Amino acid sequence: MSAATAVTGAGLGAGPRPPRLVATDLDGTLVRSDGSIGGRTVEVVERLEQAGAAFVMVTGRPPRWMSVVADEIGHHGLAVCANGAILYDLRTEQVVRAHLLEAAQAVAVVEALRAATCPASPSPSRRDRWGASLVPSPASTSTCRGGTTARWLSRTSR
Repeated sequence: MSAATAVTGAGLGAGPRPPRLVATDLDGTLVRSDGSIGGRTVEVVERLEQAGAAFVMVTGRPPRWMSVVADEIGHHGLAVCANGAILYDLRTEQVVRAHLLEAAQAVAVVEALRAATCPASPSPSRRDRWGASLVPSPASTSTCRGGTTARWLSRTSR
């Protein structure tokens, strides 16, 4: 079966078997720039599910942002949310499964990344060839040296 047949739902009656699973990105793929989902897309999703295929949206969005999508898609399918950490049922608007990092684990990851990627601060007298200071601004140092993210994660892990 061609990809076009699988996506449009053509041939879902007799002939080639429908796909068992259709997964798609959400923003910019299924959801248009105005936040809507086209009527034809909703019809195809309905036909896929009627034919026994599972329909899954994959997104970095957290579940709390999915109610509008659930309404737009007619409460069909599942969504893999939060960059893979949460499985969300759009029919019931409930979290089905969650694989979350504990706050202490997240702090350890941030600290390891910071240690591996944040350069040592240059001396205040260092300047580039145009005379701009090479010393990081307070905003950049807050995220690179023990900054805001690590402080927030430390507070939430207590």
